[in-house]
Amino acid sequence: MTSLHRLTLVAVLALLSCFLFVEGSQSARAATPIGPNQSFVGQVNGQHTDAVIKVACAGPSGPGRTGPAVSGQTVSVSPSAALAGPGFTGSRGRRVAVRFSDDPSARVVLSSYDTPAPLPAHLQVPCSGTGFVTFTPQPTSPTAQPDVVKVTYENIAA
Repeated sequence: MTSLHRLTLVAVLALLSCFLFVEGSQSARAATPIGPNQSFVGQVNGQHTDAVIKVACAGPSGPGRTGPAVSGQTVSVSPSAALAGPGFTGSRGRRVAVRFSDDPSARVVLSSYDTPAPLPAHLQVPCSGTGFVTFTPQPTSPTAQPDVVKVTYENIAA
């Protein structure tokens, strides 16, 4: 390999590494940490209203029947306009704990805005009907305000 070829190869590799560094830095900056005194909106599968959780319940749905939430579904929080809510992190909030009214054992903790997290693999919810997903700032404070999202359970196996 000639010196000119080596120099060209080094220049191309240096340029490529700079490009990858800039792309990686922009991705890292995309996740905005949750902090105190911020308004937020909870989302289930990207929706604050008309949110649906898909459930896989073989056979007919009936009162009291539950099933697993289908994989690939998410919860997230997004910042809302200054002090517009409906959620508010309060004076100490740095995370948002997500709880499901129909399965208190399932929990997700979010620490960044606009960073969807998967529903817990062990989440069991009704095969049909409605429920609530509560987004609660952590640690809590007297000024913290949770956001509650009403969800509809949709059985995809029926």
